[in-house]
Amino acid sequence: MASDQIDLTGPTPREWGWVRWDWLCALYEPSDPGAPPQHSGCSVPTCGTAPAVAARRSTGTAMPGYWQPYCTKHAQARGIEVTPTGLAWSERFRAFQEARSAKR
Repeated sequence: MASDQIDLTGPTPREWGWVRWDWLCALYEPSDPGAPPQHSGCSVPTCGTAPAVAARRSTGTAMPGYWQPYCTKHAQARGIEVTPTGLAWSERFRAFQEARSAKR
């Protein structure tokens, strides 16, 4: 498997650093270090929609990591679907990955 290909039988979105926004906010007190911003919107600059998911990002330096929130629409554009039980790879993302694997 190529290093840029995601194994859909293995890692879940959670294992790749994604989390539901509502669940994430429930884990922290607003004053906790590393807490997600309380009044945040989607990370896409032209979108002001409330977050549905977030990905943990790291700067790779001595600075601490941070949460990057996305609304449902922009999460789906990144292959993430919000479900009642957590997160899943979207059907569109799965189809893309399967087609990509078939070409190799």
